[in-house]
Amino acid sequence: MVNQKQEPREKSYSLHSKISEDYRSKIKKMALKYGSIQKVIEEALDLLQVKCAMEDKFEKEKIERSAMDEYRLSHLMLNDFKMMAVGRRTFLSYIESIPDAPIHENNAIELIEWFYNHKYHITALSLFQILDAIKKLWIAGNYFTGCQIQALEGNQIQSSKKFKVIFTHDFNGKKYGMYWSKYFTYVLSSPPNDFIVSDLVVRNQSFYFFVQETQTRKPEHQ
Repeated sequence: MVNQKQEPREKSYSLHSKISEDYRSKIKKMALKYGSIQKVIEEALDLLQVKCAMEDKFEKEKIERSAMDEYRLSHLMLNDFKMMAVGRRTFLSYIESIPDAPIHENNAIELIEWFYNHKYHITALSLFQILDAIKKLWIAGNYFTGCQIQALEGNQIQSSKKFKVIFTHDFNGKKYGMYWSKYFTYVLSSPPNDFIVSDLVVRNQSFYFFVQETQTRKPEHQ
């Protein structure tokens, strides 16, 4: 019989502290949602780490933004880029004529490099890394309800050179999809990315396109 090597178990420690009845009740309610008091404490500490990062630039650099969930990512992104909350109707009025200025003067590359803690220049990222950043950033920003990245070649999605990307939203109109499809086409196909974007389809609550790497673009980092 082959002995299977067991993964070392993470050490656990007991904590003892006095809290008010009000907070005790809140913890018990949250424990029902998150599964245990331990999970509640861990979740709270993760949120406090984001709060500290928003106040301390040295703490901010310790956080791997690409590993954060959407809730924490959205708070840090709003803070770092000084983003303003805009209502749905207001945003739709801005894009009514599918304006070129916000598309051509976008900050998508800065956002993607920020997502990876500025460790890599955009040209050192693979197509999948760029698409994965777009997916997580734009969902965290509440622009889309979902995004599927489907590899169309290769056995590993991380190394695939061609993808179908599907965005879903709840704006129930083609205008919204038309704007963002034009936006992402520009971001992905313009220098320094220079990917090939094709076969774009826009529907009322979704849009999709195909994107692939060119022969001349060879990311330095995989």
